[in-house]
Amino acid sequence: MAEFITAFRVLAGKIESTPGTAETLADADFNVRVWDPAIGTLDVPMDMDPSKYSTGDFGLGEAIPGPTSAQISFNSKAVNASGYTTEPNWIKFMKGCGVSGVSYSGSATSQGIALYPSKYLAENSMTLGVYELERGQNPSGIHFEFAGAMGNATISVEGTGKPYMVNYEFTGGLNDIDDVIEDDIPALTSPQTDIPDRFLNGSGTIDGTAVCISTMEFNIGNTISPVQCVGSESGYEKFAITAQDPTITINPVLTRQADFDFWTKFTAGTIQALVIETAQLRLEIPRAQITSASIEDDDGIIRTSLTYRCLRDSTAGTYNYAPWVLKTKNYV
Repeated sequence: MAEFITAFRVLAGKIESTPGTAETLADADFNVRVWDPAIGTLDVPMDMDPSKYSTGDFGLGEAIPGPTSAQISFNSKAVNASGYTTEPNWIKFMKGCGVSGVSYSGSATSQGIALYPSKYLAENSMTLGVYELERGQNPSGIHFEFAGAMGNATISVEGTGKPYMVNYEFTGGLNDIDDVIEDDIPALTSPQTDIPDRFLNGSGTIDGTAVCISTMEFNIGNTISPVQCVGSESGYEKFAITAQDPTITINPVLTRQADFDFWTKFTAGTIQALVIETAQLRLEIPRAQITSASIEDDDGIIRTSLTYRCLRDSTAGTYNYAPWVLKTKNYV
């Protein structure tokens, strides 16, 4: 008997036409290069566990297994398509996190896809398939089918020159775990091979003041909750977003208060605008408020790690009061 190998793991996904109704996954749905796909603990809550009914001794009775779900996590790189008006493949997973993607154009050099949270996509669920494959000459596989899955995304960079990594954490109803033949496992088809954006040769500004940052962590802050339903195979009809709390953490080099007075702005609750931009991406946060600050050492340089809460925009604008907008850019 051959063993299943993590290096052979495949993850495919597709937005569901009807939230909670599983889609059939094909080769075309395995079109994003993902790293570290993993299935978390299989969540099957047991009724009355441990179950102790009256027996006159310490003996236990059986528990009853309940609805079935699990978390699925993986990473992708944030990369623009070379055509810049073409939606990059990885954005389909952002749409499964309640994010809308629309074309925008400001000028000949300022155009692409604008991503922003949309209340109308709060149940824009996905079917996710995780496939395991044996090693050996005649391998067989296992298919984990997740339906009605919704997720949260965190976009981060570990340092200058590093790519933007998008970490996804989806929760979905686990419909079944089935044996499959290798031919039933989607094959990687038409993935993007554009060079990802890197965190350099760009800018970071707070209320128009340039700050020297080397890392960023932007969490779109989705809370995912289940919709239980007796008619569902897993016990969950679907999962959906019930709250959003977007935050961003950056690490400006500590400067004189006359140059950037973070302390006064922190203690006064000042609302600030943040813009972080590199060759392919531009993150705009029109209204942000510091919620925590710490003084840290970075290779002997003192930095201030600042966490901001991204607030509802004060005007509807183009993106319907969105607290943040992430734009891909024409970089060709």
